[in-house]
Amino acid sequence: MVTSRSGWEDDDYVFSLKSGINNRNHGHLDAGAIALAYGNKWLLTTPGYGHGKRDGTGGYWDRTTGRRWTYFSPSTEGESTLLINGENQRFDNDARGTIENFVSENDWCWISVNLDEAYNDVTRVHRDVLHRRNAYLLVFDEVVTPEPATVEWLAQVLPEATFEGDRIEVASDIGELAIQALIPADAAFSVREHTVEHYDIYTTRLKTMAFKTEGTRQNFVVALFPNATGEQNPVQSIRTETGDNGETVVIVSGADWTDTVTYDSAGVQAVRTSADGKKTDSFKAASK
Repeated sequence: MVTSRSGWEDDDYVFSLKSGINNRNHGHLDAGAIALAYGNKWLLTTPGYGHGKRDGTGGYWDRTTGRRWTYFSPSTEGESTLLINGENQRFDNDARGTIENFVSENDWCWISVNLDEAYNDVTRVHRDVLHRRNAYLLVFDEVVTPEPATVEWLAQVLPEATFEGDRIEVASDIGELAIQALIPADAAFSVREHTVEHYDIYTTRLKTMAFKTEGTRQNFVVALFPNATGEQNPVQSIRTETGDNGETVVIVSGADWTDTVTYDSAGVQAVRTSADGKKTDSFKAASK
């Protein structure tokens, strides 16, 4: 588990990314899952244990034959991660995500996780996150498969969250969060109905949002904009470009600053410039 905070005050937020071994007694198939909370309220959340453990069948804890993964709460579709071909992540002894790099410098944080061993029938699955504290987070995903695959980008949010097109908005008494899909350009979130056999959480806990694409080489960029309730997120605009060598460039602007974030499979570089074009800050990190 990797976490990155905006600070330690009551109106600060904490972001987390899950990795490690999948198949454990209390485990969920949630490698690469992300979450964000203000205080004790998770806006981008997880299903927890669910009430399947009390259904009397014994299947909730049976991870060896796979019955545990027929319940929503420990399944992949119940987490804020990638779902490939509608199937759970692997649950053999080697199934895992691996944190390959973590760098925290001043207001920047970089997390890189290798998910190659978390999924079946994939060539490469990586999730990278760039956090500019108190402003935004960028989630970069790369999925390469030998055959065309359907990939869903999942977000578990509070039931009262609203959405339109490429954007989700969710709020609590302490904080607010906007989730915006940048790549692909035509991404549109919708409510995703569960497909597992046992839906074992209360509808008051969360709802699942998702967008999906198909192909053999797929890339996603999703931005998270957190801010304390009653305050304005400093980001005023965000857009993406493709660099000369095919790299992804994300340009994020505030009132008197612009961040130019350049990303490819090797890592990330971010440069902040002031309104007059002078470089004021920079950050660089590798994906491995």
